Amino acid sequence: MGELLLCPICYLLSICLIVMTRLKPDYYWQSEQVRQVRSWFGDRGASVFYYSIGGLILALSIIALTW
Repeated sequence: MGELLLCPICYLLSICLIVMTRLKPDYYWQSEQVRQVRSWFGDRGASVFYYSIGGLILALSIIALTW
């Protein structure tokens, strides 16, 4: 039961992460955690980092839903 609930939540989380990284609203892009990642990798590197995480979660949730 938990696996069936987890996959759609991960799917929505990954879509949200990708959209927020693309739009870069201030409440997201200026948050403390994102600013820390931006200080490590720069703005472009942080975008690539968050796109990668979102894409990985999306791929794993799609695989889990079709499994």
